[in-house]
Amino acid sequence: MSPSGFRHIGGQQPRKEDARLLTGRGRYVDDIVVDGALHACFVRSPHAHARLVSIDALAALEMPGVVAVVSGKDLAAWTTRLRMAPPIDGLHPMEMDTLPIDKVRFQGDPVACVVATDRYLAEDAAEQVQVAYEALPPVTNMWQALEPGAPLVDDTLPSNLLSHQKAVYGDVAAGMAMAFKIVESTFSQHRQTHLPIETRGCIAEWDQGRQHLTFQVGTQVPHPYRTTLASRLRLRETQVTIVSPDVGGAFGQKIALYREELVVAALAMQLGRPVRWREDRMENLLASAQSREDHCRTRVGVDAEGRVLALELEMLEDFGAYSFYPGNYLARVVAMILTGPYRIHHYSYDVRVVLSNKVGNAPMRAPMAITSWVMDGTMDAIARALDLDPIEVRRVNMLAREEMPFTMPTGEVLEDVTPRETMEGVLRAIGYGAFRERQAKARTEGRLLGLGICNVVESTTYGSKFYKAAGIPGSGHEAAWVRIEPSGEVNAAVGLGASGHGYETSLANAVADGLGVSPEGVRLHLGHTDIAPYGMGSRGARGGTAGGGLCTCAPSWRSRLCLALHVPCWARRIPGNCAW
Repeated sequence: MSPSGFRHIGGQQPRKEDARLLTGRGRYVDDIVVDGALHACFVRSPHAHARLVSIDALAALEMPGVVAVVSGKDLAAWTTRLRMAPPIDGLHPMEMDTLPIDKVRFQGDPVACVVATDRYLAEDAAEQVQVAYEALPPVTNMWQALEPGAPLVDDTLPSNLLSHQKAVYGDVAAGMAMAFKIVESTFSQHRQTHLPIETRGCIAEWDQGRQHLTFQVGTQVPHPYRTTLASRLRLRETQVTIVSPDVGGAFGQKIALYREELVVAALAMQLGRPVRWREDRMENLLASAQSREDHCRTRVGVDAEGRVLALELEMLEDFGAYSFYPGNYLARVVAMILTGPYRIHHYSYDVRVVLSNKVGNAPMRAPMAITSWVMDGTMDAIARALDLDPIEVRRVNMLAREEMPFTMPTGEVLEDVTPRETMEGVLRAIGYGAFRERQAKARTEGRLLGLGICNVVESTTYGSKFYKAAGIPGSGHEAAWVRIEPSGEVNAAVGLGASGHGYETSLANAVADGLGVSPEGVRLHLGHTDIAPYGMGSRGARGGTAGGGLCTCAPSWRSRLCLALHVPCWARRIPGNCAW
């Protein structure tokens, strides 16, 4: 309860964002008008794997309205290479050019950029750029990537095995030796992509006099994005401002600084004119980022009641051709939290990540979609092997409230969760016992009825320790500021990047509850690196905990605020006067 007696968090109220978004008044990158802006279009490889022999842009440059055509060699002089090399055992460092210079690594790899006075001219000119390739054998799947003598996706690495980590917790061998039965299961899924309604796009404006770059882009992580962009352009961070307006979906795809965006920024600096780019849907499907091409195998030792005595995980992931993230990023996270809500003490994992001639990987939503699918799928396999009810298998393995906090085998701690009570509540709500009776009756009539149960424990956020263990760049922290104006109105900002989350409402409610004011008097500032404090942005379900937790800490700021404001009448503007 707030000092004023208000309680806004969890209450029913309209979202502040919805009026503009639902009436077509949102402000996305394409809604921003920049006079005199040039348009970029990329020439992309038709080959999955090929040597770049030559690029002939003469015909394109002679077309009316074409301002420039640049390739990897040009960009190498204007930008630095990306090096992805966190100090993690078993992880190979990777580097990549802004645009390929020697060879392309997937169909859709950008090899040149055409800049023209409008998008249509740029696209027409891109078709006139002549690129000579020498086709190479491609690596098309994760199994081929591991074969002896397989073509190298990255010629600087000894093999296509980018990352390999293994760990053993407890005494797995003893657990397997004691087992009544050992059950093996496999899980695999095809490659997927994020498909945001708004594809990638950006606008770069270079102020030569101020030596300052303003970069407007839909991103989940404005400040880390600024850090990377400034570094690769050889600028100080104070020379770069990131502005992220309304974002039409992201789902993990809009975290990294992509090569096309870096090219646009570099071109704006070199040409001295604003440059903008918007990818079309085909480009987004082909060349943005993809995810989740995994193959998992579990081997579990159980007693006669289905109780898990030991668990082994083998995981193989196809990471694509480039490393925009550390190679172990998502796969390692899956392995670290696989056991979820189950009482498992003896556990081991062996995680391998390989390169292939496909577009590079990005996280898609959070890893719990994979961990729960594999772990609860393993529970179902145990039930089938022992001819037990799958719910009973879950019950004998599931943690209870009185066991919290519980330290998972990998050291992650479960706290303030109630998986057993949640599952039992769902079973009662759906009438599980009655369903099984209907299911048995239907089977005698030749009809098949199915029921799937999956228990998910979702990490609310990751701290600095987890970031380092998983190889995620950055500190893991979040930051906020709150400013109370003489009128009693409140301005607040966090480093999160919204892409449909409703932060303008939820975080305003958190600030309002903390300060004891009405949410209508609180304005959230998001997505502008000159305004918001440095934070790690939105990813992995961290916004509500990391950002909301900061905003609800407002009461701890009260004494400092009162001392700083020197406005005694401000407290009287709060209903009920000052309760501090």
